[in-house]
Amino acid sequence: MADLLSTPAPVLWFTGLSGAGKSTIAEGVHRRLLELDEPSEYLDGEMIPGFSSAGFTPGDRDAYVRRVGFLASRLSSHGITAVCALISPYETSRAWVRRLCPRFVEIHVATSLEECERRDMKGLYAAARRGENLQFTGIDAPYEPPRHSELRLDTCRIDVESAVDVVMAVWGEYRHIPLSSVPLLRAVPRVGLTAAGPVSSLSVRKVRLRNGLAAVTTSPLTNRSSAVTPPL
Repeated sequence: MADLLSTPAPVLWFTGLSGAGKSTIAEGVHRRLLELDEPSEYLDGEMIPGFSSAGFTPGDRDAYVRRVGFLASRLSSHGITAVCALISPYETSRAWVRRLCPRFVEIHVATSLEECERRDMKGLYAAARRGENLQFTGIDAPYEPPRHSELRLDTCRIDVESAVDVVMAVWGEYRHIPLSSVPLLRAVPRVGLTAAGPVSSLSVRKVRLRNGLAAVTTSPLTNRSSAVTPPL
């Protein structure tokens, strides 16, 4: 444990639209880390109102993400995994946080706007459509999807427990590999996710999703990832 605490820990940064499933998956990951007795902290936009700015202008949103990102970087520097769930709509804000964190893992919860609106339990999207909730991300304020995230999850195609499984597998690689072996992006088609595999890890890694959706295999030796539907 002492060695781990002296090494920067991963920063798991969940980004996506309101209602995409960021917090649900992030909370599941944090619970798993606690079960493993891993030093970790969960940072959610709704949990740290003291960091919130007074408004929702692009400048306000950017400043808020940077504040949380700085806090995450300090936790990471002390060997504490930071699990962060924020809309964080701007690419430049997320890139700024990435530069602070040596083991930054951007997880795009890529649930569609249509599905997020369908799940709208609090009526936030409906209010935005009526013009009552101004500067709402995805309606009258932009969301810039990550172009090079380490992981992409589509919650219409993968359940929560399976998503947590995949994130934990990626976390394990970032937690234990040498810092010089930062994972490369590996595209995994047709399964609603993108997985990352480090170039210096074991030659083959498999993540078996609990719902039988797919098996994700990363092979640094061939510099490829593939998705294979498991037998019924």
